Amino acid sequence: MYQEKIIYIDTETTGLDYTKDQIIELSAIKAYRQNKQEPEGFHAYIKCPRLLDSKISELTGISDYTLATQGKDEQKVMDAFVAFVGDGYSTLMVAYNAQFDLLFLKGALERCGYKGFIESLDYLDLLTVYRDRHYYPHKLKDAIAKYELKGYVNSHNASDDTRALLGVTKALIKERHDLHKYVNLFGYLEKYGVSGERLNKVTYLPQGKPTWGLYEKTGR
Repeated sequence: MYQEKIIYIDTETTGLDYTKDQIIELSAIKAYRQNKQEPEGFHAYIKCPRLLDSKISELTGISDYTLATQGKDEQKVMDAFVAFVGDGYSTLMVAYNAQFDLLFLKGALERCGYKGFIESLDYLDLLTVYRDRHYYPHKLKDAIAKYELKGYVNSHNASDDTRALLGVTKALIKERHDLHKYVNLFGYLEKYGVSGERLNKVTYLPQGKPTWGLYEKTGR
């Protein structure tokens, strides 16, 4: 990965539909490729105008009380997040199933006056990489188990899951030094198609069995 600044992100949301649901928890870790300084963390709960579905609370551990007492207005959180990320130039945003997180984040940023901010970044989807190397199952918890990453969990707590992204990234790099070739390349399961709108900068390719070189189809 050649981008200078790397932002690892994870979101928890009120549901799966980015056109109707919203982010209720956003976590990020900012690191630098040249280890210029220590990684920095970002975390916020976002207020929600409606009561949470009980399944969401059970999955994430986030309650209506949590959001009422610790949640901040979406505008304030997005203002703080943009300031945290800083200049988008030479910045790589890393997530697991990045299409999901980025569409929710894009919607929130645009509502708060930051249209085009997401498009100023580059993206790396760790799910695409892991699915290109290993057979099903492909959840974040499966990658943690596959690489025997001690001290990391996929708890559906955004802070835990963001920390897990660092561990999985290091394991993927140790396994094979080609992550830079997956930048702005998202795989999808052909029987389901691409979920939601396509991001302008991204090349989308169907994924089946592991190929250890999805990027070869792009001529990279």
